[in-house]
Amino acid sequence: HMHKYVAPLLLSMIPTLAHAGVLSVDTRCFSNAKNTINVEFRAYTDSEIGWIGAQVKYRQSDEFIPLAFKGTETLREVPDRPWEFEHTWLEILDGKIAGQYKMVSQGAVIYAFTYTSKRSGKVVDISEQSYIDEDGACTWN
Repeated sequence: HMHKYVAPLLLSMIPTLAHAGVLSVDTRCFSNAKNTINVEFRAYTDSEIGWIGAQVKYRQSDEFIPLAFKGTETLREVPDRPWEFEHTWLEILDGKIAGQYKMVSQGAVIYAFTYTSKRSGKVVDISEQSYIDEDGACTWN
């Protein structure tokens, strides 16, 4: 009977959440060049501490896959413009790292988005972008 422990656990989390900033969600829609792979990427940002998580959902699936933020590398320091960064997110399946997503961005612009499978080492380029509709859902090209 594990459910009786849920309420105290949730209540104990409330004080820490009270110190959090404003939570925002950034939804992006990516595809491969042939448009056979469509991925919805959502990153959750706390206004005070930055990225706190992300998830991806493939078009054919109903399930979101959780991602853990690994880190950011500076690719290029651009004078008088936003710098170019590469962000790495780890794909977590059944508590294990199954692969990673790499995103190259400059300001709000994302130039590249790739997935690398840990098992096969295969890299999939899913950098083609579609836009979200007014409901925040991906509209695939």
